[in-house]
Parts: sequence; C-alpha cells; structure tokens
Amino acid sequence: MIGRKSKNKFLIITLIFVILAGIYFSKFNNTTKFDINVLSFIRENIYPSKFFWFFTRLGDTSTYLIILLPVAIYLIYKKNYKLLLVLIFSVVGSALTMKIFKHIFERERPIEFFVYNQGGFSFPSGHSTVSAAFYFTLAQIYYINYKNKIVTFLIMLIPIFIGLSRLVLGVHWTTDVLTGWLLGISISIISLEIYNINNKGFKND
Repeated sequence: MIGRKSKNKFLIITLIFVILAGIYFSKFNNTTKFDINVLSFIRENIYPSKFFWFFTRLGDTSTYLIILLPVAIYLIYKKNYKLLLVLIFSVVGSALTMKIFKHIFERERPIEFFVYNQGGFSFPSGHSTVSAAFYFTLAQIYYINYKNKIVTFLIMLIPIFIGLSRLVLGVHWTTDVLTGWLLGISISIISLEIYNINNKGFKND
C-alpha cells in the first residue's frame, strides 16, 4: 500500500508539473512536436468510430449525473452519506480544479485536428480529469468493499479510454490528456483519504 508521504509527494509534483506546463503552453508555445506527432499519427491510423464517441459521451457531465443518481439513492437508503459525499467530491472537486486551470492558462485547442467543433480551452482535458477522479475513486472503494479485481480493473479502464477518445476526436493535445489524468488521480487520492478517515463501506446499514 502506498504511504501518505509518497501520496503527498505525488500531489506536490503533480501541482508543480501542471503549473509549469500551463505557463509554458500559455506564455511560450501553445504546443509541442510531441503533441503534433501523436495527433498526426492518430489521424492517419485510427478511425474515430462509435467506440470512441461512446467513451467521450461517458465522460460528459450528464453521464455523471445519470450514474450518480441511482448510486445516491442506494447510498441514502443505506444511510452511507459520507461515502456519497466522497463520490460527489471527486466529481465536483476535479471539475472545479480543471476549470480554474483552464481559465488561468487559456491554451488553445488543436483546431486543425478537430473531428467535431469543441469550444472552451484545452489545458487540461476536462474529460480526462473528471473521469480519472471519479472512476478511480469508485474503483478503489468498490475493491475495498468487494475485493473483485476484475470489476475494479474494468472500472479503472474507463478514464483511460475516455482520455484516448479525446485524442482520436482531435479536441485535445496529448499533454492535455496526460495532465488531466494526473490531476484526476490527485483528486482521487484526496477523495480516498477522506473515505479512509470516515470508512464505513458499502455494506454498512
């Protein structure tokens, strides 16, 4: 199990990386050869099929509301309000963090790679940030309570495919997605710390 000191180091390193990367993209260069090369490779070799559209929709705000509603009803029925708040925090906390960074750095999207029109700023990827925070938190809590590695693994794959879908659809630079994953994992770590402090689990009434 990862210790608290290691988690704190990860959080600090992630914050420093996001700030430095954001400053670079907003003040010096909007993109890198790495970003362009990855999107160019994807455009030439991967078709934006319904598979990727599905995972992009899975990262939409409306999808989280659809998922959280039955989960909220179940947890309220079980009187597990703290767990419900932790899951809500993973979504709201990551969404607010992502929005703040987007408006601070104002990185332009890769318009030349667009498969469809997408407004707003690019850095970090909102879909990648929120999906990593929510699904990683959900997966870890599920594993704590049910010890099912297969289901836990499948849940943790969701934010990976969501992030990849944003690249295939050409609406984010690669560094947007990678940074979004790091931010999301950071919010997930914080969410799980809150859960561990007040751990009552799914199975409690």
